[in-house]
Amino acid sequence: MQETLDFKRDSLSAVGVSAAVIMPGMGTWLGASGISDSSNDIRTGMLFSIASVTKTYIAALVLLLAEEETLTLDDSLHQWLPTYPHIDSTITVHQLLNHTSGIYSFHENPAFWDSMFTDNERLWTPEEMVTTFIEEPYFPPGEGWHYSNTNYLLLGMIIREATDSDVSTELRRRILNPLHIRNTFLDIEEEIPDNLAHGWHDLNEDGEPEDIFHLSRTAWYSAIWTGGAMVATAEDVAVWAGGLFDDDLLDEASLDEMLDFVEIPFGWFPFTGYGLGMGRIELFDMELWGHSGDIPGYNSIVMYSVDDNVSISVLVNCNAVFAANTIGYGLYEVIRRYLGISPTPPSTTPHADEFTLQQNYPNPFNSITTLTYSLPVGSRVSLGILDISGRVVLKLVDGYQKSGAYNVDLEAGTIPCGMYMIRLEASGGQQWRKALLVK
Repeated sequence: MQETLDFKRDSLSAVGVSAAVIMPGMGTWLGASGISDSSNDIRTGMLFSIASVTKTYIAALVLLLAEEETLTLDDSLHQWLPTYPHIDSTITVHQLLNHTSGIYSFHENPAFWDSMFTDNERLWTPEEMVTTFIEEPYFPPGEGWHYSNTNYLLLGMIIREATDSDVSTELRRRILNPLHIRNTFLDIEEEIPDNLAHGWHDLNEDGEPEDIFHLSRTAWYSAIWTGGAMVATAEDVAVWAGGLFDDDLLDEASLDEMLDFVEIPFGWFPFTGYGLGMGRIELFDMELWGHSGDIPGYNSIVMYSVDDNVSISVLVNCNAVFAANTIGYGLYEVIRRYLGISPTPPSTTPHADEFTLQQNYPNPFNSITTLTYSLPVGSRVSLGILDISGRVVLKLVDGYQKSGAYNVDLEAGTIPCGMYMIRLEASGGQQWRKALLVK
């Protein structure tokens, strides 16, 4: 795993990374690679921003409050908060938790980014955030899905109102202390120890990240607050994942609510579904639960394997695209090999009477993989490989093909490692599959 950590950090040009893997009955593995700053290497005990992984803790806290009948998931905003422009007060706590509220996300407002970089020492209140950067909603409540940091800002306000306490106090009392988690903090509300890894971010957009540790975190972390302001060690985050699903923190009904996934649009990698502060990740032939996060200077992911109860956390101190995700997938592949589990080929053979794009095999792959598809009738066919931004990086087929079954080899060549989408357009429709290249 250390070799995998070193290799993937280097191939992704990530500055530094700390990772933890907990395998029940086998112990905990901690790894670190790269640097914090020009004088210090990353150490496993360092703190990192975990960004939107924070949402998993906030969702669990809300569910605990619901178990205690302090609030209910059906409570509407008007029961707890005043009316705000562009925010429908009939929206429920449940709709905030699973991003079906339709509320505009402040991070999509260019004025928000301008404000953060212009005055990084400003202390924002959540009330200021929801009255300054919120625009018209995406859709009426419950009629769609759109990830919105504003949802979790409002949840923080509700927690504070319902408990008459700081969110950090409630997190520590109800979650962190019971699970013996000692190196996790909610920034701005709590003092952060001096072992925070330096974050690196490409400020001047020249393709090279710069150490931004000298810049104040106040504006960013007060603005994001309960949507992404927590910091932790990699070990603590892995302990949290295991504690959430293995230690009876929540009762069975609450866990069922958290894991009631709604389908989400293509483009929200690595998720294929979203529950209450928890995403569904489909990797290899397995289902994992977790969340990823990104904030200037840091990238993170936590994953919990449903089938073998393994917890994985990866914290990166730069914004290399999908670095934490890719490293986490690589570590999980090592675990599967150690446990004697290997990716399985497609279980069915395509037939010419079905318009079908099979999952590529092998997947993940490191040099070549085979794409298999079938056409019910002759059709113009377009088979392409797209990156996570939707850009076509390789066109494999573009022309008319007769009905039948086809195999096409995809050779990685100079394509960089990462997550890609395979898109087949034929017979007036589209089918998609995900492919992970791990050079």
